[in-house]
Amino acid sequence: MAKNIFAENDNRCAGILTLVSNCFVKMKKYPQALDYIQKVLKLTENTEEGSKSESCALVLQEAAKIYAKQNEYGKATDYQQRTIS
Repeated sequence: MAKNIFAENDNRCAGILTLVSNCFVKMKKYPQALDYIQKVLKLTENTEEGSKSESCALVLQEAAKIYAKQNEYGKATDYQQRTIS
């Protein structure tokens, strides 16, 4: 429904896309979860505050958690580093 109202690339869809990502995490479908969290990351980076926003930092942390669940600790660490930079 949100896609029909706003379009998928509208930042107002970020919350919904995050929930979808979380569902994939619970199903242990990590590649799909990462697909959605990457969409959310693009949306949050394209806001007025951009990559320096708290929202963006939270999305980066979520991505790091998903990479860690896949045992991709190098990527998880990279995303954590992006969070604090």
